[in-house]
Amino acid sequence: MSDEQLEIQKRHTLNWLIQGAAQHAGMTFHHLVRDELNALDPGLLQYYDQYALINLLQYWLPQFRDSLGQPAQFWQQAAVEPHHPFYGHPLLSKYGGMLAETGKQRAFARWKEKGFPRTFKILHR
Repeated sequence: MSDEQLEIQKRHTLNWLIQGAAQHAGMTFHHLVRDELNALDPGLLQYYDQYALINLLQYWLPQFRDSLGQPAQFWQQAAVEPHHPFYGHPLLSKYGGMLAETGKQRAFARWKEKGFPRTFKILHR
């Protein structure tokens, strides 16, 4: 691997870690102001939980799958398609699909834990 390719892989890794941290912060930040939200309306925290999960689960909605492709397909291509942004990445080309699926399953588990309505049954396809 050339120095340039190594540098690109390092940037992809850092971007991936930063995006993951931002996603986590977006899903949990409202808990830092739990008392203030409860003082305004005891139901707000639940709405923020739903909103955060919807933002994560949107990647598996049919309209996103139809325009961007299945997340599993995207990650399968990372292993074999030289023009894929993560092709040859030592971590993401091998484990990106598993990590995405694990994130999806965790989001559905959280949805169920929180007792949210089953309105997103279509996402389980």
